[in-house]
Amino acid sequence: MFPLPVSSGILIIVIVFLPLLILEGTEGKLFSPVTLTIVFALLGSLALSLTLIPVVASFLVTAEGIRTVAEPATGLRSTSLC
Repeated sequence: MFPLPVSSGILIIVIVFLPLLILEGTEGKLFSPVTLTIVFALLGSLALSLTLIPVVASFLVTAEGIRTVAEPATGLRSTSLC
């Protein structure tokens, strides 16, 4: 259903960052860790969005509608400023 557009979008972004890995010298030392961090974060988010998130969503959304979450603990109530 949606893996092809999502996967191709992430792949395009990863391809854009890959040329930064061939930089040498000070530029390479500066940009290589940032590039690797971005690429691994994107690939990790892609893996989660295609595997874990649909499973969790299937537990939360039923045929009757969205399940309600239990009430928060008493110490976590929000207070209004008005």
